[in-house]
Amino acid sequence: TPVRARKTEEMLIGKKLVVANIGKAAGTVSTEISPIDDVRGTADYRRKMTEVCFRDAVQEAVGRRGG
Repeated sequence: TPVRARKTEEMLIGKKLVVANIGKAAGTVSTEISPIDDVRGTADYRRKMTEVCFRDAVQEAVGRRGG
């Protein structure tokens, strides 16, 4: 389910998208979701994957923009 991570957005406003800030934001985004446990994965796993996907997506976007 798509979720708008408003706290994460707020913490990134006005900041440079450098590795340290992206990492902090990735940690924050995982606290803004409420995943479930089911046969396909635990809530803990889903939170971790949210961090990984967020970090990868933002770094990809920064790379495409030219750094």
